[in-house]
Amino acid sequence: QVAIDQITEPETAKLLGLPCVSHARGNETMFMGRMTRLAARWVDAYLCVSTSVREAYGLDAFKGKEAVRTIYDGLDLTEFQIDPSVRIVQRKTLGLSETDCAIGLVARFVEGKGHEPFLLAARDVAKTCGNAFFFLVGANGSGNGSAYEHRIRHLAETLSLGKKLIFLPWQSDVKPVITAMDMII
Repeated sequence: QVAIDQITEPETAKLLGLPCVSHARGNETMFMGRMTRLAARWVDAYLCVSTSVREAYGLDAFKGKEAVRTIYDGLDLTEFQIDPSVRIVQRKTLGLSETDCAIGLVARFVEGKGHEPFLLAARDVAKTCGNAFFFLVGANGSGNGSAYEHRIRHLAETLSLGKKLIFLPWQSDVKPVITAMDMII
């Protein structure tokens, strides 16, 4: 006899004759344990939030490409309609003039979020665009960031971006920062 709390969602779906679709977001401990791997057999399809999540889990090889779809999490852009007066204030807060070009990456400081390619591109853009400024939004404001964040900060130093690169702490509301940007990655 098996206790009800030992039955996984995929098993429950199969017992009820229902299809089981799993949402892979990249923050699960998916495929770590033997039971999770076993239960994955009963998942009919996977929805992944990004190509990197899809590749990291190896789902195409495990379930077949037809059973795996990538659906990128989206934003309701109406929330980001820019009020010109707010934009001016936000740009001044960040030390930007109206003629400066602000390019930002808003993401947690974890692998796979694109910080390294962003910095390499920033180095190249800075060489040809003197009024470009780059923002990494999502840093640990206290200075005790993760090993990954320290690695990103070290890379930024080696690329000699200096005052062209600004680390901003994690924001509970990113809309004001996004309002100040000309381009968001």
